[in-house]
Order: sequence, then structure tokens, then C-alpha cells
Amino acid sequence: MRNRMRILALLLFAVFMVGLLGCGSIEDKIAEKATEKIVEGATGAQVDIDNGGVKVEGEGGSFEAGENLDWPQDAMGDLPEPNATVTGVIKGGEESCTVAFSGMAVDDAKDYMAALTEMGFKNGMNLADQESLMLTGARDDGSNVSFIYNITAKEGTIAYGKAVQ
Repeated sequence: MRNRMRILALLLFAVFMVGLLGCGSIEDKIAEKATEKIVEGATGAQVDIDNGGVKVEGEGGSFEAGENLDWPQDAMGDLPEPNATVTGVIKGGEESCTVAFSGMAVDDAKDYMAALTEMGFKNGMNLADQESLMLTGARDDGSNVSFIYNITAKEGTIAYGKAVQ
């Protein structure tokens, strides 16, 4: 957990630096490589900053942020891909994965929650108010899910944990 927090703090620094530096020029590429080396030296993780995105891979997992990432089906079990833009992926080794998304319509969020319930995720929380929707639950096989959606921002997260064997 401590290693994860250190990686996350340095990732936030890297994302901040990428945002400040923009993209396209030779100076930007030099700054990207310098930031990569700083984060790699501090964490021991492999860092790649490119095209406005960042990817960090370490022994405890990986982190990726960008504007339009691929749905990490291998890490999300049998969860369906949401009708949204994937903007971040945090993999906690083989056991868990959290996906940040944006651009999801409220009806799509409600449909996604219904699909999770139909898949057998239960005995958690199912909340809805004017600002957010949330569903958490576990299946009989021990896998678990958390879906959190902000109605105003049209963004949220989906966290999935595999069943521990």
C-alpha cells in the first residue's frame, strides 16, 4: 500500500508536469523524458509520457491516464465496457483494477448499474440522489464491484476486484 501511495503521488506530479508542458515541441519531448527519469528514479517503476498521457508500470501494478484509453477487459473480468470514454486505469496487480471514465450519459449510467445487478453483484449499496449514482456489491464467487457516477460532471469510476482463490 505504501508503494502504491508513493507511485500515485509521483504520477500526479508527472501528470501535472505534462499538463504544464503542453505537447509537440522538442523542448516538450525533452521535458517528458526528464520527468520520466525523475519518476523512474524515485519509484523504480517504468514510466512513459507520450501524447498528453502517462503510463507507469511497477512491481505492484500500473497506472495509465490519457484522453481515450482502451477498456482493460483482461483486468475487469466479465464486466461490460461502459458507453463512456476511459480516461484512467489503475491495475493493482492481478487482483484489482479501477477505471476512470468521462462522457457518460445518465441513462447509460443507470443501465450500467442495472447490468451489474443482473450479473449478480449484490449485498452492497445502491444509492441515487440529484448529484450521483453509486452501486457496490459482491457476487457469490467473491468478486466485487464499485460503480460511482457524478451526474453533473458525467464521469466516474468502476472498480473491480477478482475473487481470491
